[in-house]
Amino acid sequence: MPNSDEKNCSANQPIGVFDAGPGGLAVVKYLMALLPSENVLYLGDTARQPYGPQPTEIVRSNTLECCTWMAAQGVKAILIGCNTASVAALEAVREKIRHIPVLGMIEPGVRASLREPGSQKIGVWGTELTVNSHAYKNKLATLTPQAQVIESVPVTLLRLAEKGQIQDKARIKALVEEYLKPFEGFDMDSLIFGCTDLTCVRQETAEALGDKVTIIDPAEEVVVEIRDWLSARDCLNQQLAAERNYRICISGSDTKNFSSFTREFLGIESISVEQVETN
Repeated sequence: MPNSDEKNCSANQPIGVFDAGPGGLAVVKYLMALLPSENVLYLGDTARQPYGPQPTEIVRSNTLECCTWMAAQGVKAILIGCNTASVAALEAVREKIRHIPVLGMIEPGVRASLREPGSQKIGVWGTELTVNSHAYKNKLATLTPQAQVIESVPVTLLRLAEKGQIQDKARIKALVEEYLKPFEGFDMDSLIFGCTDLTCVRQETAEALGDKVTIIDPAEEVVVEIRDWLSARDCLNQQLAAERNYRICISGSDTKNFSSFTREFLGIESISVEQVETN
């Protein structure tokens, strides 16, 4: 749950969303659907992505730097839309930025999975750092000791999704089927997308899994939780959806490709991406 109980926001302040790359746009997409009147500031640390294979200390340092920059821009909340950064840095960010709520992805994902009736056999797809930390497995074991969890890293699928290179649907479908093999014979009830980049391959994954397995997307749950927190404190923006402002920023230089992916993924025709310095 959010770390701050104080009301230190005004309704027109933007919600900040952070990720290493484009994956956190999944959170923005859910914001569009569930909080369509909110202004949004997005930051992708594309100059230093991917985070998954990097040491925890480096990910923590980069995340702290980026979230500090976002707080300085006047956001009313920060959603760390990156499971890897959530594992490595959530508590450190909350310790440094105390005046606004900071939410990560792990606990919302766990809570969402436990709401599924009869969900006892749970699969997790995540980055190297997330899976090696056993963040989901450990949290689930604490809350539901009887739950069985298998974690796996769909490496090639992640690297393609991180770069927005998902246009070859036949290849994506084949990779999804390949990376579901570790769960064969497990009789899985639900699969947690332990990396927001995977949202863009949700359709192919759902088709491969069929109706018996529920996909859990923490990106949706984290938006539900911040919506409830802001609503309880009268901090929701009441402006018309047409008046909202989305500011999309990246630390890297490839603004053209990021703009193209953002427009296609969010379905917004006119949106620009700016390069920013976060240090």
